[in-house]
Amino acid sequence: MPEPDWNERYERQIAEQKQRAKGAIAALLPQLQSLGVAQVTIPYDGYGDEGAFQTPIAFAGDKEIQLPEELNHALCDAAIDLLPEGWQDSNGSFGEVELNVPTRKLLRDHNWRVEESEPDPEEHQL
Repeated sequence: MPEPDWNERYERQIAEQKQRAKGAIAALLPQLQSLGVAQVTIPYDGYGDEGAFQTPIAFAGDKEIQLPEELNHALCDAAIDLLPEGWQDSNGSFGEVELNVPTRKLLRDHNWRVEESEPDPEEHQL
């Protein structure tokens, strides 16, 4: 059987990375549930070859609550593997990873920063 090409190996690696990240977040659900957390939003922003997560925002009902620092770090460490490759490069991107604890659903709301150009041709007769 032929060796998979580089792109196939890369795609498989990314899929495995995302699966591990989802597993890591799923493992945190009991701790979040014990704190009464219903929703967690993890904002991120990156550009110029650097990116960072902001402190996760957790809600118990309508009330914002502070999560333990260790839990914040664990959520961010897992969430970074859910972002698309190059999210922090050049103009970068921003967004949020949202976790709905009761439904066990994750939403990555991602926005690329795009630089546009518009042609403005001009012809001259010499």
